[in-house]
Amino acid sequence: MLDLNREIELLERCASECALIGDLATDQRARRENERLASQYQQLAKDLRTYRSILTG
Repeated sequence: MLDLNREIELLERCASECALIGDLATDQRARRENERLASQYQQLAKDLRTYRSILTG
C-alpha cells in the first residue's frame, strides 16, 4: 500500500533540493528549470496532503 506520508516527505525533499540547485546554478536556463521543478514538486506534495486529509476525513 502507498505510504502517503513517505511520498509527501520525498516530494518535499525533492522540492528543496531543486530549489537549492536553482539558487546555486550559474546558468539561467538551469536555474529556471530547477525552480520550475521545485514548484511542481511542492504542488504535488500539497495535492497529496489534501488527498490524505480527504481519505482520513
